[in-house]
Amino acid sequence: MNGFESPIALGLMVAAQVLGVFIAGAARLSIGSPFQSASQVVFLLALPLMGAATGMALTVGPGMLVGCAASLAVMVLMTTCDFRVRQRTCG
Repeated sequence: MNGFESPIALGLMVAAQVLGVFIAGAARLSIGSPFQSASQVVFLLALPLMGAATGMALTVGPGMLVGCAASLAVMVLMTTCDFRVRQRTCG
C-alpha cells in the first residue's frame, strides 16, 4: 500500500494535501479583503509544511511523491497567477 503501514498515515498525508490547496485558494480569494494579511500568513506557514511533506514522500514511494509535488505546485501557481480579466489600453 504505497509504503504506508497504516491507512491513518495515508489519510493524514492526503488531508494535508487537500488542506494545503484549500489554504492557497483562500489566500487567493481573500485579496482585497480585510482577511488578506491573515490568509497570506497562513499560506506562508503552510507552504514549507507542504514542502516537508513532499520531502517525506520521497521515502514512501513514487505514487505519494507525485501527489505531494502536484499539490505543492498547485499551491504555488494558485497564489501567483492572476486570472482577473483586465482591459489593456494603448498608449
